Amino acid sequence: MTRRRQSQPPYPPPNPSARCLRRLFETSIGALLGLLVISGVLTTSLAAAQAPDDLCAAAMTQAAMRACLNTRYQAVDVTLNQVYKKLMAQLSPTRKTKFKQAQRAWITFRDASAAFAASAAEGGSLAPTLSLAELVSMTEARIVAMQEILRALDAR
Repeated sequence: MTRRRQSQPPYPPPNPSARCLRRLFETSIGALLGLLVISGVLTTSLAAAQAPDDLCAAAMTQAAMRACLNTRYQAVDVTLNQVYKKLMAQLSPTRKTKFKQAQRAWITFRDASAAFAASAAEGGSLAPTLSLAELVSMTEARIVAMQEILRALDAR
């Protein structure tokens, strides 16, 4: 019995390297995740928007989204610092020291989480937008947590 040799196509079939496929997959997944994160942030922004000239209401480009998120981040950072000062004014010296340590650890965690979120679009133009979205989201959550501590202290 003679084995038949399989014929080969007249040209080499496209064979992208594993690296190219991985990069394509990561970019596609990163872009999808980024759009999901941004849509959630912008949905929240649009729901809260009062003025028609609000940056988030008109954010249709990546640059506009980034500008909106940057403005939101600056605003929530100011609020975070105000709530932090109120809270620190009500704590005992021992608790102030402990809370200051906790806040520093949280800032490190927040920044690392933002870097991780941005890595979904590593090297892409979406990375800064993902980072800002994570910074805004985590800072808003921290403000809520600190306000709850303040309410508990006020209830005493």
